Amino acid sequence: MSADFAAVAEAVVAKAKSDTQDLHDLAKQIKSAGGNSDAVKAWLDSSTDEEIVREREQLAAALAKIQERKKKLEEIAKAALVPDDFDAEAKAKEFKERRVKVRTLLMQAKGTIESFDQDASELQECLDNLPTISGGISASGKSPAELQAIRDWANANGYEVAERGRIKAEIVAAYDASKNEAA
Repeated sequence: MSADFAAVAEAVVAKAKSDTQDLHDLAKQIKSAGGNSDAVKAWLDSSTDEEIVREREQLAAALAKIQERKKKLEEIAKAALVPDDFDAEAKAKEFKERRVKVRTLLMQAKGTIESFDQDASELQECLDNLPTISGGISASGKSPAELQAIRDWANANGYEVAERGRIKAEIVAAYDASKNEAA
């Protein structure tokens, strides 16, 4: 009896695998014949048709020109935004050194609190939201005060948010949107 069952089970598995492969093949055929974006891009990138090659080269030159102009505009914006006496490298170095100290302190405090079986979620939240810098002047992440402001706003606007821990990205986005509307 068990040999018969094993044979039936093997046949069912083989049929399921075959049907699944057939479905994959059909999906691939539909995507290819339907001109999906990957197939279109691959064809455009590999075509040797003279008109297509010429258009591709013109597009590449135009995109390079756009990137060049965008870079010039960004340099103008940076010059307008950054005060003459602002030493971005020194500030970035100071930031990195202070961030390491704060992170170390948070991790040590969290470890100590957890060793006494106490809730360290607020410290973890601070760790998760330590700001980083890129380009020397911009920071990302939310400060503890910003997180509390988001919680207060969320509670006042009908969102359900915990007193501690991570805040859902949708709530942060709604908060940010409300701040942008108010501005």
